[in-house]
Amino acid sequence: MNFFDLKTGYALAAFPDFEAAFAATEVYSEKGFKIVYLNEVSHMGEQEVMEFVLKYKSQHKYYFHNYTIGKSNDLKLKATESLQTALQVLAGINQQEPKFLMILTPKKVLKTREEQVKAIKQLLSVDQPARTRA
Repeated sequence: MNFFDLKTGYALAAFPDFEAAFAATEVYSEKGFKIVYLNEVSHMGEQEVMEFVLKYKSQHKYYFHNYTIGKSNDLKLKATESLQTALQVLAGINQQEPKFLMILTPKKVLKTREEQVKAIKQLLSVDQPARTRA
């Protein structure tokens, strides 16, 4: 499973079903990451995901980052739209449509942005747990 760095100290992972997402939670926890959000893609709420995506303040309004490559200047009006662009990038990498999303962060409080980036990059070394079928 691939991960997407949201550039906010959080990483996004996507899964085809709940069983795969649930199986991954223990593995990530053992590797030193905390799952801060797990939900169906279709059920994510604006206020729930606002803190996880890059946002820019302009006067009295927030605009949200477009994670699609080459379209970062095309800002989004909603945090959920911003997260959808990250999911689109991840879907292209994984070659499957995500049904569940997971947002992770390092368990350990990190002092610098560089430490956060290093910890998020450690996610790349975490393998997706194999699904077992009964």
